[in-house]
Amino acid sequence: MPYDTRPVNVALMPTSSHCDVLKMGIATITAEVNAPSNDPVFAAIDDFREKRVAFNAALKELGEYEDLCTTRGVSCFDPTPEGDVVQGRSNAACDADTRAWWDFLNTTPTSREGLFAYLAVVTDQEGHGTGPVDEITMGAVCRTVRSFVVNADQA
Repeated sequence: MPYDTRPVNVALMPTSSHCDVLKMGIATITAEVNAPSNDPVFAAIDDFREKRVAFNAALKELGEYEDLCTTRGVSCFDPTPEGDVVQGRSNAACDADTRAWWDFLNTTPTSREGLFAYLAVVTDQEGHGTGPVDEITMGAVCRTVRSFVVNADQA
């Protein structure tokens, strides 16, 4: 699967002091690259994207259930077998999404293309509903980038 690492229009992205340097760094990338088959970061990206799609679907289902409760004139917070199932799916999807995000953040790219894709995903998540990258996430990103640089220097 090709990964799009074309330049990011930094001027149009929401700004956050945590990601400004990352945005400017990936803004210099000018070519589409294909995922090297041996770089583990691409599998981590795919897993995270898959879990995020499932989580969004579970949230949609939960919202539809809450709308149905409102239509019925009942509280969606009262335990019911149907509600427990919907809430359980949502919780499981949230947990899977969170685990996939942290697995991705802690995966060290082994190629230049992998590093660019890694940084693109991190900055994309900031601009698409995940909120600004917090200090804990930024710490994980810095450790991963540092590990990439150390490994590249040793190669």
